[in-house]
Amino acid sequence: MSTIARADEVGATPIAPMPTGTAAASRSANLGRGERRRRFTEQLTERRTPSDIGLNPANGTAVFTVTRMDVSGIATSVWLTAAAGPPMRIVGAGPDTSASTPRWSPDGRRLAVALQRPETPLEAQILILDDPFDRSVAIGTAPGHVEDLIWSADGQQLLVACAAPGADSVVTAGAVRYAAPSRRHRPTVTRPGSGQRRLYEMTATAGSRPRFLGPRSGTVWDVGLCPDGTIAVIWSADSSESGWYDSIVGVLNRQTGEVEKVYSPQWQLSPMATSPSGGRVAVVEGWSSDRGRVCGDIRIVDLDSAAVDQLPWFGVDVVSVEWRTEDSLWFTGWSGMQATWGWVAADGSIGLLRHDDIQPGTMAFPRCSAPAEPLVWAASAPLDSTSPEIVVGDPRDESPHMISVTRLSRGHIAQLELANTRQLSWTAADGLQIDGLLATPAVAGTGPAPLVIYAHGGPAGLWNVAVPIEVRFLVDAGFAVLLPNPRGSVGRGQDFARANLGDAGGAELTDLVGGIDACAKVDGVDVGRVGIVGGSYGGYLAACAAAMTDRFACAVMMFGHPDLLSARYGSNNPAFYDKLMLGAPASGNATAFVERSPIIHVTTATAPTLLLHGAEDRCSPLGQAEEMYRALIDCQIDTKLVVYPEEGHGLHSVKARSDCWARAADWLGLYLGLEQP
Repeated sequence: MSTIARADEVGATPIAPMPTGTAAASRSANLGRGERRRRFTEQLTERRTPSDIGLNPANGTAVFTVTRMDVSGIATSVWLTAAAGPPMRIVGAGPDTSASTPRWSPDGRRLAVALQRPETPLEAQILILDDPFDRSVAIGTAPGHVEDLIWSADGQQLLVACAAPGADSVVTAGAVRYAAPSRRHRPTVTRPGSGQRRLYEMTATAGSRPRFLGPRSGTVWDVGLCPDGTIAVIWSADSSESGWYDSIVGVLNRQTGEVEKVYSPQWQLSPMATSPSGGRVAVVEGWSSDRGRVCGDIRIVDLDSAAVDQLPWFGVDVVSVEWRTEDSLWFTGWSGMQATWGWVAADGSIGLLRHDDIQPGTMAFPRCSAPAEPLVWAASAPLDSTSPEIVVGDPRDESPHMISVTRLSRGHIAQLELANTRQLSWTAADGLQIDGLLATPAVAGTGPAPLVIYAHGGPAGLWNVAVPIEVRFLVDAGFAVLLPNPRGSVGRGQDFARANLGDAGGAELTDLVGGIDACAKVDGVDVGRVGIVGGSYGGYLAACAAAMTDRFACAVMMFGHPDLLSARYGSNNPAFYDKLMLGAPASGNATAFVERSPIIHVTTATAPTLLLHGAEDRCSPLGQAEEMYRALIDCQIDTKLVVYPEEGHGLHSVKARSDCWARAADWLGLYLGLEQP
């Protein structure tokens, strides 16, 4: 039997605080599915996510954003804190309002913030807060969606990076198109060159009007401002999301708006960091499947000579860099499944290498000229189900301990512990070592727990030692969950990350299957009852597992792309598919796209498959789920398609996330013989 449903409204009921310790785990194990879901919904609602940390160059205080989700929408606010003392919210935000990109002036006496309101989605207010930062003044509006603010060296101007109407948000924000509500029922017109990301300049005084700087053509993905006013950019001729995959380092001419090419990389580029004296930028270059998620090696580019220093890999897939001195760089990244940070000299020698439970890419480091204590700041990666917090540490300590300076989560959320975890390793058929994390119920049930493989997206992503909140929901329901990092994952160097290029759904799929055999050696796990779930590229692998193997009793495909050929032509990032498959369909590679599409192999499939998708997803369009649904019912395989209105890639709202994981748990329980009371 096959059904199709639309998830329009999902209710959420507040609940009492959860008890702690063994009593909490025991009671949770006996919860009914309705109560379990209510608790999961509350965890999502109470979760706070800090990011975009910036250190005041004068006194070492920090500013950061906090994103909150509840049933009314998503809101981002700006907070201020010191290493000692409670944080203070300085720019608030209502539902679906974003206060973002907080940026200190060079003297640390002013703070610039962009405020994006739902009623005016195609322009943003630029706010300035003066010391003591207890009130803000709007100096003007910038066109489009503001993605960055940069102060000039003299503190008189702001460089404003704006995404124009028609541009798409980054995949981690849903891959949805920026558009005005008043135009949602009018025709949408797309032409080459639409949806540019442009640069404007504004004076940091009231009544300021944005002055267009460029580019005249193409789009700017990132910008760096040198002390002498030189504007370094990461730019592509193609202004669509697909153009990012072939972007370059260049310099924007302030007079003409044209971009002069400086460095054309082989792979993708992270946001850049400009050297303290100007003239050089540092970037991370590596194969990346998603904008905003580059992991790779450090490159130092001279803007005048175009010389490029390529720092050798030092055991860390670098995520972000900042200049420490004129000749050294702070970095964050991944070493295996462990978050790593430290500093490296421009000649490649390591000065500091530390492992911490932090989120790479969120760290903020002291500037080389800062007079304050050299504390490093980061958002934590909690090993339990708490919200991330802002933590600080002293890099001068031989064994630094990161100390939390915020308490963003509610107290009872921090007390929830429902899973035992262990790291597993197994050997692939070709001898390659594959790693993963296994989460099992803290309280044993009446028998071994059925196994769920949770495939991560990307493919250039990874699972780390911090267990996602949805995994705890599944474990709480009685499943054992394996989080594998097959070839194509990051954290183990570029050779490993690129090992699946040209082999989509091939050896990486056998890596996942090998994880089942590894779990057979673990007490309390039933590898005779195995399901798989995954989102985005993980959804693609879930579809491959269901259609191309006989090891899975059921599957859940979330916002996946089971038809590589139609996904390539229907998505906003066709360049991703061309690089994944080592060639475009039009270049004679169409057969490979078809052969590696699980939708073609559904005729031999037996695994019932649940399909969950956002209606506004431009990265993996809804048509991908609809195609898979049709293929499954044609082959008389049980399936259900659930479409979430107004959701993009990733299903971000509390209602959608709560509903999709409740449905996933029910589907897995039905076909793995784990009844959900």
